[in-house]
Amino acid sequence: MNDTLKPTTEGSFQKTPLANVLLYAREKRLTGTLVVHIEPEDEALRAVLDVAGASRIVFEDGRIAAVELPRVVDNLAWVLREMELISDDVFATAQEAIDGGADEVATVLRLRAVDPLKLDAALREQARRKVLALFGFPDGRYAYFNAVDLLDGAHRLRTPEDVFPVVWRSYRDHRPDESAVRGVLEKVGGRFLRLREGHEFDRFEFGEDLGTAPTQLRVAPSSVDQLVGLGKDPGLVRAMVYLLALTKQVEAMNPATALASQSMAPRPLIQAAPPRDGVPSIAPPMNADLTGAPRPVISAPAAVISADAAVGASEGDAAGEPSADEGEPAADAPPTPEAPPAESGENDPRFKAAKIQAHRMEHWTYYEMLDLKPSATQDEIRAAYTRLAAQYHPDRAPIPELKPIYTDIFALFNTAFGALNNPRGREQYDESIAGGGGTPAAQKQVQAVLETVQDTHRAELMVKRRDWVEAEKILRRVVAVSPDDISANLMLAQCLLQIAPQQHFKDIVVMLRKVIDTTENNDKAHYLMGMALKTNNDKRAMGLFKMALEMNPGNVEALREVRLFEMRKEKKREEANSVSNQINSLLDRFRKR
Repeated sequence: MNDTLKPTTEGSFQKTPLANVLLYAREKRLTGTLVVHIEPEDEALRAVLDVAGASRIVFEDGRIAAVELPRVVDNLAWVLREMELISDDVFATAQEAIDGGADEVATVLRLRAVDPLKLDAALREQARRKVLALFGFPDGRYAYFNAVDLLDGAHRLRTPEDVFPVVWRSYRDHRPDESAVRGVLEKVGGRFLRLREGHEFDRFEFGEDLGTAPTQLRVAPSSVDQLVGLGKDPGLVRAMVYLLALTKQVEAMNPATALASQSMAPRPLIQAAPPRDGVPSIAPPMNADLTGAPRPVISAPAAVISADAAVGASEGDAAGEPSADEGEPAADAPPTPEAPPAESGENDPRFKAAKIQAHRMEHWTYYEMLDLKPSATQDEIRAAYTRLAAQYHPDRAPIPELKPIYTDIFALFNTAFGALNNPRGREQYDESIAGGGGTPAAQKQVQAVLETVQDTHRAELMVKRRDWVEAEKILRRVVAVSPDDISANLMLAQCLLQIAPQQHFKDIVVMLRKVIDTTENNDKAHYLMGMALKTNNDKRAMGLFKMALEMNPGNVEALREVRLFEMRKEKKREEANSVSNQINSLLDRFRKR
């Protein structure tokens, strides 16, 4: 390194951890070289430590473009073997050559062990491991040189590596400072977290070691406690939340707003948006899943309100007083009034009236069910319950067809009384009303959304196993409950592309069109849209592949499609030139005659 070159900035990892330095480089899209100095005082440790001395990380537009350590951490042959990209025989041959001083990339290319795409992926994984080797040394120092490549183009990655997955892997092995994590989580407090619009959540490559916490956060606003409860390692989930907050991927919202998001307010109709350049716009097909018809806003709150939790057992009930689990009303309840004879069965006006009543109660609060004000006293609550429960007791149904409906209505009265007769349960219930919930219909929606969290996780596993049919069944359920779930729509489109792309073409395009219109720079959606168009031999497909690659240079699938297109184009050009040369040769022979 040129001794006269002065660093733009320098510091220590004790004050600014390496993870924060890398994240800052990404945020500011820096291009330059970070020199890391790790010099242990122990000479014996310094002699065996791979990273002892000066290491260099070259950034290009905030991404890792090249890495050089004082010693080799994992050579390319080891990385390829651990990624299961080469056989043991090829590994042994490559390892022998590399140990003998041969260039590792040249050796792999000479052996023709892997194709260029797999080699590119292995080189990026190797770069990740080199950077990860620099973590865990708080006494280390760094110096950054802006707009300078101190490696002069050596070790250059064909596709620069994103910082996000590297930092996350470092947090798995070297947890962030607990006081820093605690400080951020304390600022969040009891508020819910949700992903910001235009987030880059999937770039972190969160794994199964976090349980279903990442899936839950993708699906709905969630509290820190709820996310921690879904993870296998609470400390690791806290680290995930800390990292997402640090990188501004999430925003906090108060509980009332989060609860209100699952209210019964209808969604606006999904209109056919004007097409973006290169992206087709196809009106939604009129089917049950993708009509764009008004749907309720469904978003699970962080504090799960289930019917069981809301009702609970009444505390302090006096002997002889009705409680939520009692099947009979009080003895002095008024008898059900006799109705005049009417038509029998479902044509009976009483049947229709009871059915309407049951439907309405699904959308009423417990106070509305009992015809009470929220300020009602405990005595007023008991009196209302006694009167109404007696009126709709199943054994007092005037005709047999009414008994199932009376049973449902009676159960709702029991649930309402169980929640309001318990002071603690009533306080919790009042909070749910303040947040825009509190009705049986809203509670069912919350439960349905929470079930989609598990379904989405199962679908992810099915996709990894390439069980497209089973994944499609699961994702259909998820999308029916959460039609705007970006991840579910992307996975469902991917499944349909694998199962029957021609048959499901319109559905695929509608789903991907919605994702592209509601997210910013979603490279996966553009790639899948390109694949859908490719099945129809639509020339616009290549434009989408190129757009996906511009959004994310690490999108290997899009890169493969672009390269295949260019290879075919070059081959056609060569064939055309060959035909032209043959024609010219024949003409020359004809002239000589």
